[in-house]
Amino acid sequence: MENNRLDLRSYDTDVCRHEHDFAQLVLPLQGTLELEICGRMNIVNQNRGAYIQPGDTHCFSGSPGNLFLVMDLYNHKVQLPSTAIQLSSSTQKFIQFTHHYFKYHEGDLIAEGLINQLLLHFTAAPIVPVQDSYVLKAKTWIDTHFKEPVDLSRITKYCYLSLSQLQRRFKKSLGSTLAEYWRLKKIQHAKTLLIETNCSIEMIATMVGYENLSAFSRRFHQVVGQSPKRWRVATIAAKKSLFLDNLSV
Repeated sequence: MENNRLDLRSYDTDVCRHEHDFAQLVLPLQGTLELEICGRMNIVNQNRGAYIQPGDTHCFSGSPGNLFLVMDLYNHKVQLPSTAIQLSSSTQKFIQFTHHYFKYHEGDLIAEGLINQLLLHFTAAPIVPVQDSYVLKAKTWIDTHFKEPVDLSRITKYCYLSLSQLQRRFKKSLGSTLAEYWRLKKIQHAKTLLIETNCSIEMIATMVGYENLSAFSRRFHQVVGQSPKRWRVATIAAKKSLFLDNLSV
């Protein structure tokens, strides 16, 4: 049976999509990762990781300069749904220690085997789905209405909870504020429209709920690291090049 594999990986800012026949643990070191698993949006950041079950299709794109510790679990026996993982402070410290080890001391197979076991031990306990009904209700509402202008009062009325309470619970469970998650959903959908339609950037900005092009372009650049126009040109060119390369094989 193949051993679990642990290494350092960076992800493209372009939206990618795939699935694999092994489980996977994605742990943060630098930057963020937008990760949609089977239609459920997650954000991997400094205090949140992600667990992906074998066969679950997932879309992902990273922030500029991202870096993650990724473990491919070929012989993992845990049968749980793909989910976000809330990382304790001690687990975060161990992740940083592991990063330091791989950066400066890689090569000792016995030590690496022990690190793999400890890392899996530290992260296995928190691998549980988000259970907060208010958070799930708010997330579902945003997933349905994200194209509309951000208005947190509508969510609080829908959830029958004060903004401060809902904000605190949402941040604890998903690692981002309500507004951050809402805006990330807008940008994610905008990326899809940019590469799958011929709509103008101004029209796409309107379609995802921005009142003007400058506000959309500014937010897109903050999240992706490029303007919508430059990102669209680069992504389409890269996909075309990949297609031509596959034809020539």
